[in-house]
Amino acid sequence: MLKSGRIAFLSLLLAHAVDASAQRTSPEVKSAAPSSVTRTMPQPDSAAAMRRLLAEVASGKPNYDLLAPAMAATLRERLPTYQQELLALGLVKSVTFALATPDGADIFDVRLANGSLKCMIRLDPQGKVLVADCREAALPPL
Repeated sequence: MLKSGRIAFLSLLLAHAVDASAQRTSPEVKSAAPSSVTRTMPQPDSAAAMRRLLAEVASGKPNYDLLAPAMAATLRERLPTYQQELLALGLVKSVTFALATPDGADIFDVRLANGSLKCMIRLDPQGKVLVADCREAALPPL
C-alpha cells in the first residue's frame, strides 16, 4: 500500500494551472471539447498513451513532447514522487477500458504486479496527453 493512498499524475487543475473561467478559453481545453454522445469505446490511442505514460514515468524518462505543455511542466516537477510510487506497484499487467467521461476522458482499470489503479486520460486531437490521473483501486483478482 502506498503511503499517500493515491497516485495523481496530474489533476485537471494542476495540469492546466487555471481556474474554471480560464479553462473555458484555453486552446488546449477547447481542442478537446466534450461530446454529447456517450462513448462505449476508448478514444483512439488512449490505451496506448496510458500504457506509454505509465512506463515512461516508472522509468523516469517521460517523452515530454507527447504531453500538453502544462502537463509536461507539472510532471517535470513531480516526477521523482510519481516514479517511486509506480515502481512500488511493479510492472503493468493489463490496461482495460472502463468508461468514457462526459468531458471526453477515458477511464481505465490498470492492474500492476503489486496493486491496481483507476486511471483517467484525456488526449487532444493531435494525441497529446492533456490530463492524466491515477488513484489506487481495489480491483478483483484476474
